[in-house]
Amino acid sequence: MKKILIMLSVAMLAVFVGTTINVEANSIASQLKGRILIQSQAGQQVWYVDPGSDERYRLNSLEDLNFVIENLGLQVSDDYIIKYLVFPQNVWGKFLVVIDNSNARKVYYIYPVDGKAYLIINDDKVLSTMKSFGLSILNENLNKIKISDLDRSKVK
Repeated sequence: MKKILIMLSVAMLAVFVGTTINVEANSIASQLKGRILIQSQAGQQVWYVDPGSDERYRLNSLEDLNFVIENLGLQVSDDYIIKYLVFPQNVWGKFLVVIDNSNARKVYYIYPVDGKAYLIINDDKVLSTMKSFGLSILNENLNKIKISDLDRSKVK
């Protein structure tokens, strides 16, 4: 009987420890949904945590940024952007794409810290603009957030 209780206790402890590690990893991704992260220990690599999947995507080039916008951005109307000073929480951390009548594309990043829309101008300064929203993160914590299978570096 004692052996059964000990084995049961060990099994429960193993399940609890496994769950704790998993919860910690999920917790970091959940806390950083929609954030731009700057990998402080690896040459300032920039990442985006998708609020829909809690997975991360590289943002180190215009191609990376356009890939994320094309695959994860939400198309909305100009009226939707104008309607809100602070956006509903379900779009915080997302890229909103407005395509006007002339097919010109405007992209807004809804900063998850304040819920406001920031126009992302696709020029040579866009990456430094994205970094200005960034939060520094250590490799130890960043590695707890899964790199998406759709990350541009994996799709090539």
